[in-house]
This record gives sequence, structure tokens and C-alpha cells, in this order.
Amino acid sequence: MKRVSFFLAIFLAVSVLLSGVASAATYTVKSGDNLWQIAQKFGTGPTALMRANGMKSTMIYPGQKIQVPDKYTHFVNYGDTLWRIAQKYGVSLSDIIKLNGLKNPGNLFVGQKIKIPQKTGWKAKADQLIQAGMKYLGRPYEFGASNRQTRTFDCSSFTQRAFADIGIKIKRSSRSQYAYPPGRYIKRSEIRRGDLLFFDYTRDGKIDHVAIYYGNNKLLHTYRNPQGVEVSPLSKYWQSRYVGAKRIIE
Repeated sequence: MKRVSFFLAIFLAVSVLLSGVASAATYTVKSGDNLWQIAQKFGTGPTALMRANGMKSTMIYPGQKIQVPDKYTHFVNYGDTLWRIAQKYGVSLSDIIKLNGLKNPGNLFVGQKIKIPQKTGWKAKADQLIQAGMKYLGRPYEFGASNRQTRTFDCSSFTQRAFADIGIKIKRSSRSQYAYPPGRYIKRSEIRRGDLLFFDYTRDGKIDHVAIYYGNNKLLHTYRNPQGVEVSPLSKYWQSRYVGAKRIIE
């Protein structure tokens, strides 16, 4: 009986360990990358990446696998405050303090591990969508890419795949994703994480680009190489080409 209990304990421990590893994203370093750029792509900081990977310097090399801290863990960077961390993850300051049992919330140190409260409802679903899309970060852009594979994407095959990965079926092209169900049209002022944003990229009066709103004024999308699937700012360039938005995750 003791022997069975021993192996059961080992099995459970390994299961927990593997589940923790599975929840973290992995990024493969490309030529020209630096740690700061990678941190920016994932909305974190170089210190957090170094801590998560046991790195003693910022030196990286092409082909290196970088583990990105999961969405429920934040490593404190220079200039961080609890308020900024709460704003970044869209959770309340009081919930962070309570979850981490912080006696002195104003006294943080670089590299400190902060647990982030898990979201529920639409926020949790939107996070699942973003996580699904981030799996394909860096995959090359190919106009007209087949939606039967994930080696390459164009803008709408990428959004279609990300939604499919969380069990939601949407149309193939950017125009049909805008024109047909599922989803409802929303005002520009109502845009939130996980919404679909549509653009007239070539300014010919027709929708020809779609992106997932990442949050914090950023887009998760693909339209160029060598970047491929990327997180980029919702810049003036894109704002001037904005057509409309739809909410699929309620």
C-alpha cells in the first residue's frame, strides 16, 4: 500500500510540473533578436525572462528556446509598482495584494515573483484566445495561406485558427469575418481584449485586414515578413485605416 501511495505521489507531482510547463509559452530566438525585443513581444521585461530561464546575462543566440512566464505569474521589473502590474493584467490591486499576502505592497524588489489572480467570464475566454494566437508567434506570413495548415498564415487564416483553437468557428476571409456571424458590431470606444478589428489596409474602400485586439493598444496579427505573426502597436498608421470592430467573445 505504501508503495502504491509513493508512486501515486510521484505521478501527481510530475503531473503538476508538466501542467506548469505546458502553460508557459516558448519562443525560439531568431537572427537579429535581442532579449528586450522578445520581452516586448510578450508584454514582459528582460529581467523577467532572465529570471524565468535562469540566465546570468542578456546574451542569446539563434535557435535558443526562451521560456516565457505564464500569464498568471509576473516577475517584478525596474519601475514596476503593484498598481502598474494590476493595470497591465486587468485585475484589481486589492486582489493582487490578497493573493500574494503582501504586508507592505509598496516595497517590491526586482525579480520578485507576483501571482496574478485568474480571470473569469469573458476575460478568461479572451485570455485563452490570446494564448492560442501567441502559440504561432513568428510563423511566416503568406498571402492566401491554406487554413488546413499552421506553417504559414495570412491575416484572416490566423484569426480563424486562433478562434478555432478555443472552439469557435468563424469565416475564412477578413471581409466575411466582418460581414457574417458570429459576433456583433461594437463602437470604437467599446473595444476590449479579444475583439476583432478590421482595416482597409490598401485604402481601396474595402476591408482587407483583420487583427485580434491584444489589449494595451496593441494588435495580435500578421501582415508582413520577416515578422510573421506578431504583437504590434495600434499605431496612427492602423488607426487611420480602421473600419470597424466585432465582438465574438461575450
